[in-house]
Amino acid sequence: MRNNAVKTSQGSLASIIWLLVLMYSATNCQSKKQVEEAREISGINTETSDIIISDSAAKQTQGVKLGQSWIIPDHVILENISEPTSIQRFNKLLKSSELIKTLKGRGPFTLFIPTDSAFEQLDSGSKQQLFTRNNKEDQLQIIKHHLVSGKIVTSDLKDQVVLKAADGNELQIKNNGQVIQVDNATIIVKDGVSTNGVIHVIDRVLLPDAGD
Repeated sequence: MRNNAVKTSQGSLASIIWLLVLMYSATNCQSKKQVEEAREISGINTETSDIIISDSAAKQTQGVKLGQSWIIPDHVILENISEPTSIQRFNKLLKSSELIKTLKGRGPFTLFIPTDSAFEQLDSGSKQQLFTRNNKEDQLQIIKHHLVSGKIVTSDLKDQVVLKAADGNELQIKNNGQVIQVDNATIIVKDGVSTNGVIHVIDRVLLPDAGD
């Protein structure tokens, strides 16, 4: 009788131990799953342990990507626009103008830069006139029409805001919450912050009196 009681007690103890083992295993598996989920959320690849940098993190450390180049926050505007291949027509105009000295200063400035493709949309007469070497006055005016005093990021570009360009003309902002336009040009690369201002890349050349 006593032996039976001992056996029953041992059987119960074994069952309890086995139950505890199962509970521990389940808890451990759940913990491992939580760890894996946490690693995924934090951007760590659990297979390779390589850190995955998101686009937003890259913007904070490297700046804004423009083509194969970066607009770096600790560079001045002139440094940031010298490399991107998609904006070299505007860069060429700027370098041949007297404004290059101004844009080396402390600013701040906001510069709306048309892409090379935007210049291609101009009629042949306008392109020829604009890129003639001795036509410094027109070149200066077109650059001034893309330049605004102050550091204006897209959060400042509310619908119906009017900016005054360096040539004295007004630039009308249209913002529907998704697309931001300056006159008839759409901002396609935004908030390229530099030490002395900010750069926005647009898909059309801004021309005086061209806004609606």
